[in-house]
Amino acid sequence: MPVRDDTIAILIGTSKTKSSLLELYEVRNNIEAMFRICVDEAILGIPARNIFVCFDEERNAIIDRVGIAAARQAKRFILYYSGHGVIDADSGSGLVLTCADTTNNTAGSGLGFDMVRSAVRRTTADQRVLLLDCCFSGQALLSSLADRDSVEHATIAPWTKEARGSLAIAASGEFETAKRAQDRTSTTTELTAFTGALHRAFTTPVHESTPVDASLLIKRIRQFMPPDAPEPKVAVSDESVLKMSLFSPRTDGGRHVATTPKALLAEYVRSIGTSLVISAVDPALNNLAIVEQCKISLREGVLPDMRHHYIGPSCAERWVALTRDESYRPGSLDSLLEFVRTQVADVLCKRWRHGRAVSLISLGSGDGIIDARILNSLQTAMATRTGGEDSLNSYFPVDISWDLLQLASRSVAKREYPAAITTLPILADLSRLAAVTKLWRHSPDIEVYSFLGKTLGNFKNETLVILPIAQAMMKEDLLLLDARCYAGRLSNATREGLAMQYDNDANYEFAAGPLSVLSAQVEAQAMSVNVVRPATPMYSVIPRTWTVVTELALTNESRRNLGIVRPVGSMSLSWSNVYHLLDFEKWLTDLGLRVLCRAGTPDADEIVECYYLLEKADENADNENVAKRRVPRARRASSVEGQ
Repeated sequence: MPVRDDTIAILIGTSKTKSSLLELYEVRNNIEAMFRICVDEAILGIPARNIFVCFDEERNAIIDRVGIAAARQAKRFILYYSGHGVIDADSGSGLVLTCADTTNNTAGSGLGFDMVRSAVRRTTADQRVLLLDCCFSGQALLSSLADRDSVEHATIAPWTKEARGSLAIAASGEFETAKRAQDRTSTTTELTAFTGALHRAFTTPVHESTPVDASLLIKRIRQFMPPDAPEPKVAVSDESVLKMSLFSPRTDGGRHVATTPKALLAEYVRSIGTSLVISAVDPALNNLAIVEQCKISLREGVLPDMRHHYIGPSCAERWVALTRDESYRPGSLDSLLEFVRTQVADVLCKRWRHGRAVSLISLGSGDGIIDARILNSLQTAMATRTGGEDSLNSYFPVDISWDLLQLASRSVAKREYPAAITTLPILADLSRLAAVTKLWRHSPDIEVYSFLGKTLGNFKNETLVILPIAQAMMKEDLLLLDARCYAGRLSNATREGLAMQYDNDANYEFAAGPLSVLSAQVEAQAMSVNVVRPATPMYSVIPRTWTVVTELALTNESRRNLGIVRPVGSMSLSWSNVYHLLDFEKWLTDLGLRVLCRAGTPDADEIVECYYLLEKADENADNENVAKRRVPRARRASSVEGQ
């Protein structure tokens, strides 16, 4: 069977919660078995990039993943859940799926089925398949369900009428408990009764070579169910769903052998082996709304910001690939670490007192590789100055991407440090820092803010990002910031060289990230990089800023799918700013920050990566200039560029 790039699958499994419910050791096996079925090219053949896995994750993370998966353009949408199912204690009816942070039997503590139902309705897929392996799962199909002798008489559930092409299969009735595996220990390799039957239905060879439709799949599941297990319940949106083709059967007549690439499966097993525990979540963060905003913005031909580039695992993978590209860091990581070991550590030690703790708050942590090096360098340098006392012991990675936060946590966890590090990830939108700084401010100890990776240059209004940090900082707190700066004027040759750094596949793939979330395609011949300085503030609020803009154009088919009707040529999908050194430092001063030290000084017609260590200036300083910087005067056009 060919690879099905038109299918999106989300696999959700919860083996343990924070409530009194027993741990379900079989859930891990269930998720791995379903992952094998999904990626096996001889069965469903879904590319791994189209599979979203949530194993023992918290409620907000699951809602985030379900929303992103439902927003993807696809012909088929599959949602599978394995774990505890409970009846909503508040209403006395309705199914609640448990999550890693579930504490009680309410929709607010778990995953109310109304949310799942909304996602199924929202997806544009022609086929929607819902598989629920949990107790009381029949609640999801409404109380009108009754046992049927023939699947041709499956119940047409009211909620599926609004989502044509929908098939739902539940492991148990509305008041029945699902059957677990016989072996319920932590070393079990068994599957639960329903998922075991589902696995056999997919993998057991049949004599016919015609595709298996929904009707035959249901019969095979019931055929393989243990005799003491409840009979699975079925709901469809219409009778025609029972005839829709689901997968091509095996006709080899032999034992099923998974064709999943070993490396891919091994990476999957590693990924679910260490689940990410988020310490705090921005309550207003709504990644589904960001995806919807991306659709609207594309119709208008411009993206308001670059949050869209970090939503979902596909965008995270593209970001990681970009950061591994040699063109991403024209500055030297060794220079940054030397700056941290010497000047940053020296300033920090002068402010440190016996018994005080130091925290590193990484804003836009990414994969955490740089943070891990900084933590190690700071701890080592401080240990020699503080007599070996454990001082720097808390790390707060802050990012909008769940997947990058997971990578950041692992990057720090797998490295050895002079002293133990407590990692407390925070899922938040950096463009809303004014509302989320309270998520990490827990004590009067020293906090070192880190805003690296040229992230500042991706914001069109830098003031809205840095000002909240300056306002949240206490007297002895520090801000470690980087920016690409130039002095004098930039010649045509220097600007052309800057554009060439971005003219590569890794940058184009990253720029197209938001389009991948929407399953949109770009014209291969319509990609370009330009270095511009617009006459009006378009990409920055800081004067004399040059911007590297990556532009792409959608294919005609993608334009039609996204509803773009008016003529739109190439669109600016990503950008990165280069600042004039004097204007940049004046802007920092206007925001109430004082430069303690800087590494990197550009010569005329030269672009240099500058590293800053900043502190909060006098709190009584005049703030009038801050307001002025929010709406800067229009800049004159560059006579060289004619813009």
